[in-house]
Amino acid sequence: MMVIDEPVKFGVFTANLFEGNTFDEVVVKNYGYAYKLLGISENNSISVNEKIFLGYLNASDTGLSLLKGDESFNNWSLLTKDANGNIAPINCP
Repeated sequence: MMVIDEPVKFGVFTANLFEGNTFDEVVVKNYGYAYKLLGISENNSISVNEKIFLGYLNASDTGLSLLKGDESFNNWSLLTKDANGNIAPINCP
């Protein structure tokens, strides 16, 4: 799940996805290519894709945070990176 933590940053980020009040289809399509360039793939493990995607969200200054739930969606963790660049989940209360 993604959460908007910083609305102003998110607004700037999303302004690039819209042309007027509609999605800019070219920009949206380019995200598919960007994911491939970043290395996000259905052939990767979930943890590898999480690490790459979290890195993208942080580097792009999106204003978004990434959370991960357990199988029952009762327990959630905020995904962050430690000093070594590894995923470091923080339990949400």
